[in-house]
Amino acid sequence: MMRVAAIAAVLALVGCPGGRAREVPDHRPPPADAGSATVNKTLDAATGTFVRGPEVTPTAPLLTWLGAQVRAGQPAMVRLPIVLARGPMGFSTVGARVGGGSEALVVYPDDSKLGIGLADRARTACKDAATCALWLEGYWRGEQDGDLTFEVIRVGAPISAEALAGALHAEVEGDSGN
Repeated sequence: MMRVAAIAAVLALVGCPGGRAREVPDHRPPPADAGSATVNKTLDAATGTFVRGPEVTPTAPLLTWLGAQVRAGQPAMVRLPIVLARGPMGFSTVGARVGGGSEALVVYPDDSKLGIGLADRARTACKDAATCALWLEGYWRGEQDGDLTFEVIRVGAPISAEALAGALHAEVEGDSGN
């Protein structure tokens, strides 16, 4: 019996550098109350109160209003009903329109501030539909590189085809100045 213990001790010392025991990884699941390495980001739903601005068509008054949405020298947050069309590779930000009308303003929704691109979000929200209408919040940047640019900060709820017919106004956070 003593001989077995001596052999086990020698094997432990020979098999482990420096005579230290090897650490065996713990494959048990963590306790239910343990923290997680996964970070789940959620947007704060209480972003403020939006008030109605002008109708999205005709476009001239809308453009004037969008350009005037400035508070203390900084652009004000606006919310617009944006419609994306499906292209050959899925939804596209090229040719996006403010509202569903045929005379709608064509804008470039700059989604570079989003963690997940707008086209991917549209695919998730609207599946196989021919178009995807979403409420987008962000800042009007005016003409940049030949496009009218809307810098998207938040993607809101999808707008159903029935609801899009009633999504006729732009909105601004706080006072519209109208």
